[in-house]
Formats: sequence, structure tokens, C-alpha cells
Amino acid sequence: GLHLRGGRFIGVDEPGWHVRIPMVDTTLCVEVSERPGNVEQLAAMTSDDVTMDVSLLYTYRVVDPVRYALEVQEPHRIVFEFVKGKLRDVVNTKEMTEVMHSRAEINRQVMEALREREAEYGVEFV
Repeated sequence: GLHLRGGRFIGVDEPGWHVRIPMVDTTLCVEVSERPGNVEQLAAMTSDDVTMDVSLLYTYRVVDPVRYALEVQEPHRIVFEFVKGKLRDVVNTKEMTEVMHSRAEINRQVMEALREREAEYGVEFV
């Protein structure tokens, strides 16, 4: 957990017993296990001006709990919007037939784009 004293970050607490000053110290628990996400029916325009509904399932885990919980407001929503934007960016560079027939390539490109900036949010995309 993240040890806060008076709302200010003190350090990361490992599992076990810890002494706390009541009403001054708090511990913010951050789940670092894998978290699934889903972008459903995102309207995206292809390079040949066709609007398509695309979907994407993704998984991420928290690797920097301090950044994820304390430096990013609404981290779940920010990660979702980030994934949605990158998916739309990749689809915008493809023609409709490419989007329909090269899903593995699109997934690879989206993952590359996500990995470039994942550290900003304290996460790692799996």
C-alpha cells in the first residue's frame, strides 16, 4: 500500500504489520494484478473515408503504484481513453479492407503505440 501522512506520500508499505498514527496516517491500497479492459463499438474512420465500428479487448497491470494512484486522476478512465485514442489512430491509417482482414497487424500496431507511453500512467500493457 501507499503510506500517506496528512495526505502527503511517505513511502510504499510492503505486506505485514505497520504502526500508524490514527487520523494522520492512511494507507492507500493499489491493486497491481492484471486488469481487463474493453473498447466496444468505437466509431472510427478509415483512410478511405468509411466509418466502422471497431472493438478491442486489452489487459494492463499497474507497475508504478505511486504514479498510477497519486499522479494520474481517474486512472481507469485515463487508460481507457488512451487505448481508445490509439485504436482510432491506427484505424485511421488503414483502408476498410485492411481493417477487416489484418486484425493481428492492427493489434500489433496498437500495442506498440500503447507501449511507447505506458510509463506515463504507471501501467504495462500485456
